[in-house]
Amino acid sequence: MNPVLILVMIPLFDQVIYPCLERVGLSLKPLRRMLLGMLLGALAFLASGLLQLIIESRASTGMESSSVSANQVSMLWQIPQYILVTAGEIMFSVTGIEFAYSQAPNSMKSMVQSFWLLTVSAGV
Repeated sequence: MNPVLILVMIPLFDQVIYPCLERVGLSLKPLRRMLLGMLLGALAFLASGLLQLIIESRASTGMESSSVSANQVSMLWQIPQYILVTAGEIMFSVTGIEFAYSQAPNSMKSMVQSFWLLTVSAGV
């Protein structure tokens, strides 16, 4: 789901969300976009934790019938988490790559990009 959301959301952010924010006077500079991306990632983890608490609370109350177990929660409840983490990824990673490339001197652009990709590979 994440790759599909990335393909849909990158043009959405670039063509709709960022221009709308600029029209209302909320211009997001690259570092602010990256900060907001980290916060959206944190919200995705918070949503995941809340969903896990709901699953565990259903299991502890003994809400079981003959055909349905207590831990049966629809997988669709993961969609908000994917949307949040994808939006955060777009705001952080895409903006970070663009920012690093634009701020590097011409002689260092390849080196800066290689270090960016090295940090991404280390985090995966």
